[in-house]
Amino acid sequence: MRIYTSLSLATTLFASTLTVQAQDSANQDASHSNQTRDYYDNFWGDASDPDMSASSIKLTTPSFYYLEDKGYIVMECESVPRNENWILATEPEGYTGEGYVKYVGENLQGNDDGHNTDVLVKYQQNIEDRLIFPIRIQNPGTYRARVRVIHHEEDGDNDAWINLMRTPRRATRLGGKEPGKFHWNKFGWDGKQIWDGNFNTFTFEVVGDYLLYIGGRSTGFGVDRVVLHKDEQQQRALATDTPVSKKVSTR
Repeated sequence: MRIYTSLSLATTLFASTLTVQAQDSANQDASHSNQTRDYYDNFWGDASDPDMSASSIKLTTPSFYYLEDKGYIVMECESVPRNENWILATEPEGYTGEGYVKYVGENLQGNDDGHNTDVLVKYQQNIEDRLIFPIRIQNPGTYRARVRVIHHEEDGDNDAWINLMRTPRRATRLGGKEPGKFHWNKFGWDGKQIWDGNFNTFTFEVVGDYLLYIGGRSTGFGVDRVVLHKDEQQQRALATDTPVSKKVSTR
């Protein structure tokens, strides 16, 4: 097991997050060519982080990481810190773990350019409104992100934002299409404006520590469990009886 000092952990996080390349990062719309790096979510390079309050620093300096093993990670959404815009819920039944987390903050569905898939919303700069999942990748490669969700309307309460912290990748959407029951999200952005069946993908170029987050978009949307998996591990990762991944302490 690796033991990190605060300085070495920060260095590892800095080096590894800057090497992440998401599948859609090369497919930016030409209409945004004049945008500054503020357009991206928390780019950590020659631009400063927009929110470095004490609580934000605590959220982005976790005490543990979920350990990826054999090409997948399984995490419970209620296991990470949350503010008042996310509440623990235990009804209806059907969740895994101790419950699920419901977004009760304001709707954050609008974008400055009118396109749902291009994230220019000011909200995306608010670190404290996110569920942040610290992950440690041991086997680099491309992973699909899937979230077990619940919502109750056909539309309006059925999606959230998802992204990695401190990368130039734009935040994208995930959502459900089966009102009234727990299910794995049914759509996700793959960088080519193809929603169904592709889902969000992240390519990790190197071994290292990363921060995945889910940000509220639609009031009432519930998230139960989040997984990252390589294609060959999909069945294992999506099985609800698969145990939560091990945690590695940073202290």
